[in-house]
Amino acid sequence: MSVTDEQILKALRASGGRHLPMRQLLKVLGVPARSRPTVRRRIKALAEAGGLVRLRGSRYGLAEDVRHVVGRITCHPDGYGFVVPETPDEPDLYIARRAMRGAMDGDRVEARIDDEEPDGRRAGTVINVLERAHTTVPGRFERAGAHARVVPEDPRLHEDIYIPSGEAGGAKAGQVVLAEITQYPVRDRDARGRVVAVLGWPEDPDVEVAVIVAKHGLIEAFSAEAETEADATPDAIPPDERARRADFTDLITVTIDPLTARDYDDAISIEPRPEGGWRLHVHIADVSYYVVEGGPLDVEALDRGCTVYFPDRAIPMLPPALSSERCTLGPGEEKLAVTVAMELTGEGELERYEIAESVILSDERMIYADVAKLLEGEEERLELRYAHVLDSLLAMADCARVLRARRLELGSVDFDLPEAEIILNAAGRIEAILKAERTEAHQMIEEFMLLANRTVAGHLAEREGPMLYRVHEQPDPEKMSRFAELCLAFGHILPATASIKPGTLQRLLETVKGRPEERLISTVMLRSMMQARYSEENVGHFGLAFDCYTHFTSPIRRYPDLVVHRLVKATLPNGRASKRKAEAWTRRLPEIAELSSERERVAEAAEREMVDLKKCHYMLGRIGERFDGYVSGVVPFGFFVELDELFVEGLVRLSNIPGDYFLFDEKTHTLIGDRSGKHFRLGDKVRVEVADVDITRRRIDFILPRPAHRR
Repeated sequence: MSVTDEQILKALRASGGRHLPMRQLLKVLGVPARSRPTVRRRIKALAEAGGLVRLRGSRYGLAEDVRHVVGRITCHPDGYGFVVPETPDEPDLYIARRAMRGAMDGDRVEARIDDEEPDGRRAGTVINVLERAHTTVPGRFERAGAHARVVPEDPRLHEDIYIPSGEAGGAKAGQVVLAEITQYPVRDRDARGRVVAVLGWPEDPDVEVAVIVAKHGLIEAFSAEAETEADATPDAIPPDERARRADFTDLITVTIDPLTARDYDDAISIEPRPEGGWRLHVHIADVSYYVVEGGPLDVEALDRGCTVYFPDRAIPMLPPALSSERCTLGPGEEKLAVTVAMELTGEGELERYEIAESVILSDERMIYADVAKLLEGEEERLELRYAHVLDSLLAMADCARVLRARRLELGSVDFDLPEAEIILNAAGRIEAILKAERTEAHQMIEEFMLLANRTVAGHLAEREGPMLYRVHEQPDPEKMSRFAELCLAFGHILPATASIKPGTLQRLLETVKGRPEERLISTVMLRSMMQARYSEENVGHFGLAFDCYTHFTSPIRRYPDLVVHRLVKATLPNGRASKRKAEAWTRRLPEIAELSSERERVAEAAEREMVDLKKCHYMLGRIGERFDGYVSGVVPFGFFVELDELFVEGLVRLSNIPGDYFLFDEKTHTLIGDRSGKHFRLGDKVRVEVADVDITRRRIDFILPRPAHRR
């Protein structure tokens, strides 16, 4: 019996959009047993030619009946991945390793939906790679006879890159190299490339830094044109420029930053008002004066998006001539700034504000640790050293406390997730890894920056011109529903997710503070929210509970802030933005917002990986040592432990606990031994031994020490 392509398609159309298994399709076609091998081959050939689609489980359907998804694919080291759809609120699509079809981590792909479960879980197949995320890949160079390959350092990149003869660039087996991809992988073809740089031997710490820089596509060296433009900017303030600006050099002004800060782009002045309240000045370095829009510096700053901070170095957005010299608000030097002067009542309400191009003179460069001690009033030595600014610091603290209380009362969510502080010695080696302290001095500067950003956002929004907002959408209802279930397991009840307010979440954070579940609930809450981003459209900022917000206070290290400075200047009395210029901004802002959001995410990923790498290197030298800690997370295959002595977290795998089978209680986040009844739950104190460190995967494994045998 012969079957035509049209008969096959007609049979599928008659199925009403259902996807039929091969056996059922043959039955619908009425194919006798002796003819089935021939018809099977015809159906498979039609699928290969694109006339129909083969789905999971050897099911077949019409191409027009199969839905597609476009988005970025995120791969797991084990080989599978997920497509994150570009369409808002659409669930991720699971992609099995065999269904990758040559797609690599980070690629923009088109995938078809092969399977969809009632609970919303979906699986599919990549059918087209629309945009490649990687042109170069760092990896280990290997040889096997006449053949050579580069094994990517990133475990999420599963495809080795084969290096043809003559394209090794002098690399030796075992060295870490940078390979340029000349042929991307497809279903029946391996990736190919050539070595464009030899980074060095893997045990060299500088090589590992170079790998992270290359992996995330960070730009280290500035172009000659950008360096030339930066060097040509004036060292001193030109007299005519100084004359036309507001002069705030007589105000007591300080900068307050971390000890390791590499740039200082914000300074504070404050004066108590006779009627009560304060006149607060937030001075921000006037980077836009030095960086010409559309020039080499500006183009390169946009490409970088932001400064990337590592424990022992930084990759600046602007060349050092600007970021460390002209634009940094060092003490005892007159500097150009844009100042937001705000009149505040004793209750923290903003009565009036002014924004002006200014000249300032910082009296002191202070660090958070010293300011915190001064506010506590327990350091007589510091009080004598900073006597000339002490009254101002105390007034700042009073003002910030009022602002913070008001902000939290109005519903802002105040996340206080701990961060690692890596202490290096003079030789650059790690001495300790501590939990970074968040003092009242940190909170004080944070409140002033939030207020200045919010004031500038309102100023620009009122003028209804082009604008770059910092936005944070409402949380995804499904994620918040799962978060509410987690909270309920710990006895915390949240209202319906559709009506949840940021103030409700803030009250929950206050409730769990100091409890064993604090870190878990804080982390899951953050992950249940949308990611803040930049946008030319204002949708508000859910987390801060602000109707209107922007970034203005860090133009040395964030490109959006530089753009907002330009937009602000156009609204000032001497601003000269033409209608044509405003239209040009309106056209460009969507691209700037998207690129800035993307570069911010890349920078955060690189910074996080660098910290994880430093932790792994530090713990590599402490294998076999024992530490006290507490259970910081529980998963079906083990539990995470955060050490008391060091701000380091590792995993105790259940496979390394002999003699028992553990059951995972998802609701209470507890592991319970089936035989022993022993349990591990959040907050439990445990003693662990460092068993293994995987540098490549940035992973630390702990084991439970075996009890000493009695004699």
